[in-house]
Amino acid sequence: MALPKVIFDTNRLHDKETKKFFGFREELMKFSRVAEIVIPEIVIDEIKVRIEQTLKSHKENILQNSFKWILGIKDEDIDSINFDSYINKLLENEEIPYTIIRLKDTSVLEKIKELALQKAPPFEEKTDKGFKDAYIYFTILEYLKEIDDKKIFVCTKDKKLIEALKKHPSIQVVKDYGDFEKQAIIGYQDEYFLDRLSNEIGERVIKEGMLDVWKNIDGNIVLHIKTINGREYVVVVENREILDYSEKDYDIDAFINSPNFASTHNAIYTLEDYKKFFSIEEIEQILRAAIGNTQIAWIAGDPDVKEFVHSLYEPMQDFLPQDLREAVKEVYF
Repeated sequence: MALPKVIFDTNRLHDKETKKFFGFREELMKFSRVAEIVIPEIVIDEIKVRIEQTLKSHKENILQNSFKWILGIKDEDIDSINFDSYINKLLENEEIPYTIIRLKDTSVLEKIKELALQKAPPFEEKTDKGFKDAYIYFTILEYLKEIDDKKIFVCTKDKKLIEALKKHPSIQVVKDYGDFEKQAIIGYQDEYFLDRLSNEIGERVIKEGMLDVWKNIDGNIVLHIKTINGREYVVVVENREILDYSEKDYDIDAFINSPNFASTHNAIYTLEDYKKFFSIEEIEQILRAAIGNTQIAWIAGDPDVKEFVHSLYEPMQDFLPQDLREAVKEVYF
């Protein structure tokens, strides 16, 4: 189940929010639904430092704010806060799935020194600023040697790091999810794959017909396509091999708007064979209906209803909003 790997730089992961470890969460959630998020260890360490700096700044503001006296907050209570413990807890409770990669070959430090002396990318032209970016750069190159992927993505906005990475044809730099989505779809727009897809479906598919891409409950990629005849299909692929396809005419509204128990059972029976094609947005709609529609929720204990909800919830729970996860667990587990 070769999902594309996307490596993130600090500037695409951290903002000034200190309630969660990672910032830019809406973007990250989109990435997590269709790709494997990969983070260099030094990026994790830098985010920890930045959060600590933000917390210290907030601490000083509170110590100088007269409202602390009004609220009865003592200086010793503020001083007793353990920043390291709080930050580590944020990381431990992080809901977005990710993989950490570490630089193992420390001999590259000599290469980093050479790049710094030469002022070569990812270092800046007039200074030796750029050690962190160079460390990330060599971590990425080492990781690329260890995996079978012919292409990986790196999400960064650092100009010098981008300049260094672009020298490697196996690395595709993206600035955000929209940019990644375009590049990910491009991976299925070559003539060879389009010809195979057209032959499989029996209708001509051109590159402009690639509409969307997502990850399904089995961890495979689903392509949403439109043929030159105007018909829309969903196609399950693994390593560019076509596993299954269906015209996108299944009706999740029959379940979502079920008016009675019998309709609920019938809708589940009809949708059972299409679960492999569902997007995370469709799954979220279905699960919210399973909670909010009484004609579904009142028979949550029926075997087919419970199994249907479990089969969608369990593989995708990490990508669902917290409120929905809690509601589903309360009713169906």
